[in-house]
Amino acid sequence: MAAFDTLTAAKTLEATGLPSQQASSIVAAILAAQGDHVSVATLQAELAKLEARLTIRMAASIGVGVGVIAAIVRFWA
Repeated sequence: MAAFDTLTAAKTLEATGLPSQQASSIVAAILAAQGDHVSVATLQAELAKLEARLTIRMAASIGVGVGVIAAIVRFWA
């Protein structure tokens, strides 16, 4: 995401006739709203972490299941 130039934005708003205080408030609101967005790269990184955790849990579950089946077979044999 490109950097947001707050000074240029405020000066542009002031050039259209907005008072300095109002222009600064609008720029602050825009800047705060930008923090609520997530980049595609961040989403992909988090998805990769979740996939790794899920893979580990699935492998552990399969391992436990195989162990239980092996114990049952051994007990009944």
